[in-house]
Amino acid sequence: MSYLDRFYAGGVELSAQPLQRLHPASTHTLRIPHELPVGSADPAIDGSGIVPTVSFSVLFVCTGNICRSPMAERLFAARIDSTGQVISSSAGTAGVTGFPMDALAAQVLHELGGDSEGHVARRLNRAMIGESDLILTGQTSHRSAVVRADPLAFRRVFTLREFGRLGTGLTSLPVAATEDQLRERVLEVASQRGLVPAADDDEIGDPFGAALSVMRACGQQIADAVDATVAVLGLARRSYPSDDMQG
Repeated sequence: MSYLDRFYAGGVELSAQPLQRLHPASTHTLRIPHELPVGSADPAIDGSGIVPTVSFSVLFVCTGNICRSPMAERLFAARIDSTGQVISSSAGTAGVTGFPMDALAAQVLHELGGDSEGHVARRLNRAMIGESDLILTGQTSHRSAVVRADPLAFRRVFTLREFGRLGTGLTSLPVAATEDQLRERVLEVASQRGLVPAADDDEIGDPFGAALSVMRACGQQIADAVDATVAVLGLARRSYPSDDMQG
């Protein structure tokens, strides 16, 4: 474990990834590169050719950008009631550029109320990191890759589950928080490192190549973490279709 990982974890070693234990036979691995390309971010996240006006941007990161990060990105977008003040995007540290979502991941995303239509995997680069106000990753290894690429991002990058855990005890933000208040909230969450007890379940393991049941377990972890993120940021939220059925 690197110094940065020990710092993020409050000096406590994180346990093995939960989903690896659920599916120990999975042998598929996408290697995380030690260096990310300089590159430049895509000119338009939605593919329209028009660069959107963005106030606060959230970037979700995993390995291939075909399972975890697009699920998180699309669930976050489906969950919030935003008029464009907040947008989400995703990328992979070893992104299989140009590919759609994994079929099982897309199925689970739809079951959870998200839409996989139009997703195209892309590889993370420094420009994307620099343009993001908040970066949420699947695993600590992805978080470390972000910091290696841009050390100044260390106060803006968290694992997805870590962000919700650290921010749970903070005073609620107003629903109509400004972009400056949202950026300040990110720094407030970062300041909780070392104050809030470390946890051994901040990671979301890679479900690629596993059974549908494992993908569903991963999707539920992501959905729960997205809900926590929306709450920490104080964003107005919409209901998933599953929420309406439960009501």
